[in-house]
Amino acid sequence: MLVNYENTPVGPYHEVLFIPGKFRKTKKQAITKIYVDSEVSSQNGRANWGIPKETLPIEWVKEKNLDRIRVLKNGVEVFSAEFETGGIPFPVSTAFLPIRLCQTWNKLKYFTRPTGTGFGKITKIKSMDLNPDYFPDIRGLSPLFAVKVDPFNMRFPESTYRNEFF
Repeated sequence: MLVNYENTPVGPYHEVLFIPGKFRKTKKQAITKIYVDSEVSSQNGRANWGIPKETLPIEWVKEKNLDRIRVLKNGVEVFSAEFETGGIPFPVSTAFLPIRLCQTWNKLKYFTRPTGTGFGKITKIKSMDLNPDYFPDIRGLSPLFAVKVDPFNMRFPESTYRNEFF
């Protein structure tokens, strides 16, 4: 997921994240890699939801139907992508594709059910590259489709948590 948060309690920021599937006995999703360009977002994500956010610069250039994203670490490109969006918008909701996160941070398991709604358009991935030393190597995968959701309103409720030893 590539997310451009324009309005949040911690201010606007961008993030690039990877949710590879469902894990553990809980059968819940987990964000295994995530970069944001806001240290406040990193601190809050770890403390409130157990999300392993790392802060790096993210460049996001938007043109008419084109988005270009780059994540850099000490001048090295971590991730880059270019997407072209078009077509007729359609409603999108986490009611149809629910997100049920189980994140582990500092020996606590955080359970969260974010919700969101918006309008999507089919998106063509024109290019994507990454450095497998810093981001999961998904270059060989061929997605069935990609969707850009804009606008997208997301709500991250307070998480419940428990000590992972009990």
